[in-house]
Amino acid sequence: TLAIATDLDEAATGLWNTSNYSLTIEPEANTSPTVTYKTSGSAVLAGGLVIGSSTLDNTSRVSKEAKNITINGASGSDEQRQMKFVGEGTSDHLYEGPVVLYGNTHHCTIENAELLNNKSAGSAYAYSLLIRTEQNDRTGVQPHDIAVRNNHLESFKHASSQSVNISGDYAISGTSVSENSSPYNITLEKNEIVATTRGIFMDGAKDVVIDGNIFDIKQLGKTGYLSNGIYGYLTWGNINIRNNRFYRLHTINT
Repeated sequence: TLAIATDLDEAATGLWNTSNYSLTIEPEANTSPTVTYKTSGSAVLAGGLVIGSSTLDNTSRVSKEAKNITINGASGSDEQRQMKFVGEGTSDHLYEGPVVLYGNTHHCTIENAELLNNKSAGSAYAYSLLIRTEQNDRTGVQPHDIAVRNNHLESFKHASSQSVNISGDYAISGTSVSENSSPYNITLEKNEIVATTRGIFMDGAKDVVIDGNIFDIKQLGKTGYLSNGIYGYLTWGNINIRNNRFYRLHTINT
């Protein structure tokens, strides 16, 4: 267990676990730490905490196995959100955000935390959580068996902010996303999801459960975008959507 007791300012960080032991990141008891990532990352391996990469190398883009990792923002059993992960990206790259689950990442959980993307500059999307296949000409390196529960997931400062993105592999060679290259067995449950365009965007996803979440979508004025609570662009398998509350779905497009 890695217990965080104070606020931290960090550059982009890779995290992986290839052992049979589990790793838990949580706040020290009676603390409410904020981990802020000030990044200006690359076009692919951008982000604050990039789970599934050891080098953040944008040339090879090879992922490193990350398994049995839990981010638990509560130090006790009451599931109170005590810990925040904040992204303050400054570049114009698409994937910059506080937490990224990349490539060969599996059997991982994010719960009881706040993930905030405060990026406001540039023209690219801003995510609070990105779950994406390794962008490379390989197969079998997509995230799977991921649980995201009882979090506040917010990306609201940028005009084209999207809160959660589940993304398949377009590959370096430009191959289309397929069922076999998409993240699978993903559960999003009892989260508060705040964004300006899309709450959850499935751009290559298989076997997803979206259950008991609250959506708040308020567009700030990005031309050509429609607001969606849940947008399934490329999906396969069973996509189960139930018991969600759409507090606001607001668009200003004409």
